[in-house]
Amino acid sequence: MTPSQKSVVLQNIIYPKKTVCKEENLYFRKIGIPVAPNINGFPMEFVKNQRVNFDTYFNSFSLLKWHKYAAIDNVQLKLKLKGTFVVQLIHYTLEVNDHLAWNIIGEHTVSSRDAPTDFSFEFITQNPFGMLAFTLRAEEDNSIFYGGCFTSNVIESRIRNIKIGLGICTYKRETYIKNNMENMTNIILNNNDSILKDKIEVFISDNAQTLTNDMFRSDSIHVFKNKNTGGSGGFTRTMIEVNKANLNGAGFTHILLMDDDIVFDPESIYRTYTMLSLVTEEYEESFIGGAMFFVDKEYVQHASGEYWHGYRYDSFITTYNTGLDMRDLKNIARNEFLTNANYQAWWYCAIPLTICKFDNLGLPLFIKSDDIEYSVRNLKNLILLNGVAVWHEAFESKYSVSNEYYTVRNYLITASIHRIKLTPKDIKKFIKNYTIHYLRNFKYLEIEMFYKGLRDFLRGVDYLKSIDPEAYHKEIMKKSYKMQDVADLEFPFTESLYHTTLAKQSPKSKLRRFLRKITLNGQLLPSQKVIALGVWGGTAAQTYKAKYIIRFEPRTKKAFVLERDLKKFIKSIIDYRKIIKEVDRDFIAAREDFRKRSQELTNFEFWQQKL
Repeated sequence: MTPSQKSVVLQNIIYPKKTVCKEENLYFRKIGIPVAPNINGFPMEFVKNQRVNFDTYFNSFSLLKWHKYAAIDNVQLKLKLKGTFVVQLIHYTLEVNDHLAWNIIGEHTVSSRDAPTDFSFEFITQNPFGMLAFTLRAEEDNSIFYGGCFTSNVIESRIRNIKIGLGICTYKRETYIKNNMENMTNIILNNNDSILKDKIEVFISDNAQTLTNDMFRSDSIHVFKNKNTGGSGGFTRTMIEVNKANLNGAGFTHILLMDDDIVFDPESIYRTYTMLSLVTEEYEESFIGGAMFFVDKEYVQHASGEYWHGYRYDSFITTYNTGLDMRDLKNIARNEFLTNANYQAWWYCAIPLTICKFDNLGLPLFIKSDDIEYSVRNLKNLILLNGVAVWHEAFESKYSVSNEYYTVRNYLITASIHRIKLTPKDIKKFIKNYTIHYLRNFKYLEIEMFYKGLRDFLRGVDYLKSIDPEAYHKEIMKKSYKMQDVADLEFPFTESLYHTTLAKQSPKSKLRRFLRKITLNGQLLPSQKVIALGVWGGTAAQTYKAKYIIRFEPRTKKAFVLERDLKKFIKSIIDYRKIIKEVDRDFIAAREDFRKRSQELTNFEFWQQKL
């Protein structure tokens, strides 16, 4: 290593934590004798012939992405060991035929019986594809692994000076906030041994105004009482406060937006920081995103990058690598592939402050599509790394009628601003399809909110500017269902009823399909039939001739009941005819209004009046 170079830790070898994630196989795989490691951290004790593989989601190393974005030309594996170990360094690639190829690129026996010793193995990135991982096999009892890391020798002049403002928008999520901030305080903010100390500060927009600064043990955590302007207003408040801090010389280079109802390991922030500090000039304005996993199934990845199509309301998002079991080695390698993702959700999204400025803030969308619109407006490249992730509650457990209002309104605003070629004919087609879907599922409240969202879009920019988001949201939230424990429902419920309903298939007989059509899927026929479905949807076959639908949420075991109502059905048809006429009259004018005037909604002067 020359004097002009510095050894930089790219990522640390980490372990399961009770307060973060207990799924062991995301961190290491024990082979042979099942000796339990300390879940609170290293050291990890081995007995003779025990082997542990670290070819996992959190402890493998991405050669492709580090080489592409940081252009490092060397990688070292550094381990602290005592006793006798055989160390193997392995290179993995997933080939086009979905075959996982691997080869051992180094094997060493390390022995140190009296005191821990540092072992280092260098890998020159002649084949900068796939990923690296290592295995340890003990050759004698009482062999101990004290931890390790992947490092690189980097020319010091290439290391950027990075400082991150972590922006969190919260509304009555005190438990999550306190737990996460306690972790951050112990591991980073108040830890003199952490490289990130004084490189991270936290900016919390408290939309419920229930938090105070004195609840936290670090002066690097700042709480700002904010009006309930939703996620868009809360996250925008953190953008503003980080930029304000820079006016006073704080020196922040990036803002890292994070949801309030997540669990995360501070190592994700370290890996983000390190990549930002080494990123090449070509990628210096990249966003860095974190994958999302489920808190109740810690090994299931919901998303690692997403693509907004924009041209179809019913399927405008592609989510990459969704539903993957990330304990599977092949899925870890699959996750390494580059995607054409063009947006990153704000559950974990690092944005350069050269982009996120006073004149380039979020849109006032309250919830839904605010992160999509900001990414489509600004994202040049998205960096995604295995091991940078959060755990989040499943979206099914957050069902709300108000989502129908925000989803359609905000989708149309976003599509208009970004010049998606939507015409009144396109809009009328998806209004028809969604109305049929809602009617079939007895979702009369959803129809009402859907049409309200459409009408508010048609009113244009001035109407959106005039809304008091806090008061308006309270009005919208009055339309809702009461979730109950299934035991408290007025109808007997069994999960077998739920699975039986889901299994219903469309009839093959043309006559039966015709009869269903002329009876409006059985809604004109007398019936007391009770079925059970999920909270979101249901096909014509599943809902045929139903009188009551139990809307069941399997994760929470809660439900609500919807009843077929002919009067509401007729009213919805009348409202449908009205909204179609309004679209013919006003859609093009509204589309052009948002297209031409959107910058009036994304600057500091506008937001100053709202927050």
